Amino acid sequence: MPTALVTGANSGIGFSFAQVLLKEGYKVFAVDRHVGDGLKNLREASVGELDVTSPDAIKEFRDKFIQDDPIDLLLNIAGVAMPREKDSLESTTIDTFEKVFAVNTYGPMFVSQTLLPNLMKSPNAKIGIVTSRVGSIGDNTSGGMYAYRSSKAAANSIGRSMAMDLKEKNIPVLLLHPGFVRSSLLPGADGPEFVDPEEAASKLWNNVVKVKGMSETGTFWHREGHELPCILTHLAAPISNMGYPSFTKTYHNQPYPPIDPTRLELSAAGRLITGAGSGIGSSAAIAFARARAKAKIVVLTGPRVENLEDTKKKIETTARSSEK
Repeated sequence: MPTALVTGANSGIGFSFAQVLLKEGYKVFAVDRHVGDGLKNLREASVGELDVTSPDAIKEFRDKFIQDDPIDLLLNIAGVAMPREKDSLESTTIDTFEKVFAVNTYGPMFVSQTLLPNLMKSPNAKIGIVTSRVGSIGDNTSGGMYAYRSSKAAANSIGRSMAMDLKEKNIPVLLLHPGFVRSSLLPGADGPEFVDPEEAASKLWNNVVKVKGMSETGTFWHREGHELPCILTHLAAPISNMGYPSFTKTYHNQPYPPIDPTRLELSAAGRLITGAGSGIGSSAAIAFARARAKAKIVVLTGPRVENLEDTKKKIETTARSSEK
C-alpha cells in the first residue's frame, strides 16, 4: 500500500485530496495545524497536528509518526491568504508578509526537506506543491495581493529548484494550480469560475498528479491538465541542437549545455525570458519565433530597455518572415 502525506488537510483542497487518496488505496497521513472536524472525519487516515512553519515541529512529527518508513507522495497543500483589502499596495505589512510566507513558502520547503529521506526510500516518490496562478510573473495582469502573490511566486521558484536537485534521485516535483476554489482560504469568494474543493482535488489528481512524472518535473499545471507559465524560462543555454548558433561565452565566459528541443517545444507557447536583451537570452527569444511563428513571448526582461526593443524588433521580423 503506497503512503501519502497531505498538509492542510483539515479543510478545503487538502481535506478533499486526502479523501481522493484514501479511495485510491493510499495509506494517508492527513495533517494540519490543529485537529479540527475535518481531520476527525477522515476516519481511515492517520491524522495529526503539524505546524508547517516550524522546522522543529516538522522533525518531531517525522520522528514520532513516520520514522524511517517510505513516503510515496508528499502533497504540500497548507496555505493562507489575507483579504485583498489587507494585502494591497497601501495596506500590506511586514507582519502580513511573514505570516503568509511562513505557511505558503517556508512550509513546502522545510516539510519536503525533512521528509526527503523517506521519499528517497520509495521507488516511485513524488512531490506536489499546491501553489497558484497568481504566483506566475508572466501571467500577472491584475496586481494586488502582494504577500500572497509573492509567496506563491517564491514557492514556484523553490519547487523548480527542488525539481532540478531531485532529478538524479528520480523524484518529480509538480507545481499545482487548483484554479478558483470555494474554501476558507478566501471566505465569501465565489463566481462562475469557482469550483468546490472536491472537484479541484479530483481533477488535480486525475489530470496531473496521477499521470505526470519525471518528464514534467518542475513545471506548473492547471487542474484541467494544461501547463501554465511559471517564473523562469528553460532557455539559459545555447540552442545548438536546434540548428541555431551556439554561444558559449555570454554568462561569465562559462559554457552551457545545449537545450533539450522537446522542452523548447513545450515552452514555445509563451514564457518569461530573462536576460533577453543580448546573447543567449536574445537568441532564445528569436528562436521562439523561428520555432513557432505565432508563439506569444509573455515577458522579455533585461537591464537595458533599448536592447530589449532591439530583440523585440528581431522577433517581429523573424515572425513575419516565417509567415510568408
